[in-house]
Amino acid sequence: MTASDFYGIQLGRQVMEDLQSVESRLKHLFDEGGQLVLKPAAKIVTFGGKRLRPTLTLVCGQSTKEDRNKLILAALAIELVHAASLIHDDVLDGALKRRGFDTVNFLLGGQAAISVGDHIFGLAFEIISSLNEPKVLRALSAAVLDLTKGEIEQTQALRDTGQTVEGYLNKSLRKTASLFAAACFTGASIAPLSEEEALAVRDFGEAIGVAFQIYDDILDITADRKDLGKPVGIDIKEGVVTLPIIYAIEESKRSEDLQRVIKDVNSSDYDILFATGIIKETSAIARAKEKATLFVKRALEALAPLPNQNLKLSLASIGKFVVERYH
Repeated sequence: MTASDFYGIQLGRQVMEDLQSVESRLKHLFDEGGQLVLKPAAKIVTFGGKRLRPTLTLVCGQSTKEDRNKLILAALAIELVHAASLIHDDVLDGALKRRGFDTVNFLLGGQAAISVGDHIFGLAFEIISSLNEPKVLRALSAAVLDLTKGEIEQTQALRDTGQTVEGYLNKSLRKTASLFAAACFTGASIAPLSEEEALAVRDFGEAIGVAFQIYDDILDITADRKDLGKPVGIDIKEGVVTLPIIYAIEESKRSEDLQRVIKDVNSSDYDILFATGIIKETSAIARAKEKATLFVKRALEALAPLPNQNLKLSLASIGKFVVERYH
């Protein structure tokens, strides 16, 4: 499924054409580019995926009067950073499937998968450094540092059932929202938009990134395996304490049972099903959706300084997608 299947015509013909260019360049790199090191990641990167991050870059840079190739390359680099982070995530999680395909971790083992991810990070920064856009290079470098810090914090907090909503949101800002914000800022810088407008779309990206992470964590509990492309309840199994879990621990009469499953490194499929059942008995999912909706609202409010109504509408359509995709 391509991004055009998700977003429709709200983004405009130029953005959709540029997104297709990003897609074709990804396929060339991974399927046709002849780089043996990238072959194990080809299906995961080129099939499926919502392409939210490069879409945000293209939307925020759509007014550029310069060579559109620079904008397309920047969007490609953003997606490569995301792809590399997923490969590393799969190593940390011990994941065998993603988007319905075998992970690089499964195909090559963890050590080789890390090297593949590192290579893709290198490709991304090779592209970005070639654009001669210092602000973009700094923004993406900062985002990768935040992303890795968020992942480290999450790994250190595994199976800690005493985590707070504030702590969860801070980790989400770093490990997910930072790249959303950088994607928006990158497009705005290349356009170029004014400093006020660039900061506005950056704030939009940050807020929409947090909302996306919350909804993604909800989906891990409520979706079926076919829709998710990987086992359901993987967060519980791996001991990742997400917002719905935090809320369920707060209010469930069976909180101790839920915490026992999360802390158990050998939890069975039955245990995971039992734990998701406890969460669904509470208002945790509804509360998490409410929190995500607040971040979507915050994202849309950040767009107030933008004079370009087409840009506002395009970004609002992405905000709408983030909400409706998971309801």
